[in-house]
Amino acid sequence: MWNIRQNFPILFKRNFHNADYIFINDVISSIDWHHELQDRDVDSQVAILNTFLSSITDTFIPVCKAPSRLRPPWFNSELRYLVNKKKRAHQTLRNFPTPSNLAAFKKAREKATQSIRQSRISYESSIVLRSQHNPKVLFSYINKNKKTVPASCLKNQDDSVTTDDSEIAAKFNNYFSGVFHSTSVSPPSPVSGGSPTFTEADIHEALKNIKTDTSPGPDGLSPLLLKNCASSLALPVHIIFKTSLTSCVFPRIWKDAHITPVFKDGSPQCVSNYRPISLLSILSKILENFVHKDIYHQCTSLGIIPDSQHGFIPGRSCNTNLLSTYDEITRSLDAGIPCDMVFFDFRKAFDTVSHTKLIDKLTSFGLKKTTIHWIHSYLYSRRQRVVLRGNFAPWAHVTSGVPQGSVLGPLLFNIFISDLSKGLHCSHCSYADDLKIFSSSVLHTNLQHDINFVSTWCQKNSLTLNPDKCVVIHFGNNNPAIPYTINSVVIPVKSSHRDLGILIDSSLKFHLHAEQVISRIFWKAHYILKSFVKLSASLFSIL
Repeated sequence: MWNIRQNFPILFKRNFHNADYIFINDVISSIDWHHELQDRDVDSQVAILNTFLSSITDTFIPVCKAPSRLRPPWFNSELRYLVNKKKRAHQTLRNFPTPSNLAAFKKAREKATQSIRQSRISYESSIVLRSQHNPKVLFSYINKNKKTVPASCLKNQDDSVTTDDSEIAAKFNNYFSGVFHSTSVSPPSPVSGGSPTFTEADIHEALKNIKTDTSPGPDGLSPLLLKNCASSLALPVHIIFKTSLTSCVFPRIWKDAHITPVFKDGSPQCVSNYRPISLLSILSKILENFVHKDIYHQCTSLGIIPDSQHGFIPGRSCNTNLLSTYDEITRSLDAGIPCDMVFFDFRKAFDTVSHTKLIDKLTSFGLKKTTIHWIHSYLYSRRQRVVLRGNFAPWAHVTSGVPQGSVLGPLLFNIFISDLSKGLHCSHCSYADDLKIFSSSVLHTNLQHDINFVSTWCQKNSLTLNPDKCVVIHFGNNNPAIPYTINSVVIPVKSSHRDLGILIDSSLKFHLHAEQVISRIFWKAHYILKSFVKLSASLFSIL
């Protein structure tokens, strides 16, 4: 029998699914947006639109009861009645312990137990069927069954434990913001002359394609509201985007990010074992997407991003990275030539990109001046704060790095690191900041030269290598196993290493990877079975 608590807290939320969007679109369309937004800077325009949409939400979006976290999703009003009936029968039995009352209690208890079980089985069957089209439904349900709360306690330096959510959020905030470089970036100078490459119809299409299962950013705009009001919001959003590009100013409110700590591995009580996930404004990412297309076109025409870079590039992926790398190594081994490969690990690479050096590189590479000024505004004076179970840490200024979770961040990092490959002589391949260099063991001096060049390049560009996490793998039976160093520190040699999700070993047999995949599959299957009351063979095969 499940322990069903009866006194659930009543919470309320906006029901964006049942709003009258025909009427809301009429209201938004009735506004003369050209009159409201003309002759204003982009920050004022965004503030006007946000205030108006907030008023629309408060006025026209209905309020409904939010499901309690204490109540299982399969617990309905009928089950509540049966549980209450069982409790009344039990109370009657305690007051008047007669055989008839005992029989009535057993009957009520059996009815409640069977109904609860059947209700949960039916709900879980629907979860399985819905997960075929939306796997998030399955994992959301499974994760809710976990007894452990993520980031619920952290260890202090004196080995004491912090359990207060506000203190935990502050600790994460200090850790995530502590990796930034303190660079003196001057405020962007006012420039005009940029021109948009998109139309109002493009904005409408982008709004229609918003994923409704995403969370709103710090501005609080619901993706459901933006998606269902795409036809009426296309005009004001287009005016704002156009103003941003023509004035080369990125809206200040869209520079804020909410950070969620996500556990990686190791001890869950250590802040260093978590990575930050940024939650940005939805409209800001739509604008970034249009700018991304223009910047990538400029990079392609200028030949900035090298062919060895496979990360976040159209037509390239982890697969192309792995295939191009290990095809070359396999050919060398088939010819009897041993090979050495060095995997580099950059410490907090995305968070420590110097804004000054990035802007200087954009200028030297020959990008448009208006594009450079817009990116300067995009990077300048950004803020972030950790949000943990409704607790907000103080705002922290982002003084370095490219925004993680953004559309432009990976492209800007690829541009920043693009000149590294020009000084390498050995074969190399990258996926964003995952760099590996490899060559024949006979040419070990060239490989050591490239290692020294990478170390020197990092010093000049304010990035840091982590020698303890860099790895050397020696391929080939007759490999002399020459040691390699980074700043006189010997790089660890391993017989296997994870490369973009694939466990690579020195024999290139992939048996270790296969065993690990099989082990993970058994663990997931076992975890799924534990999370469900009953699964038929057909439902389990779907999972």
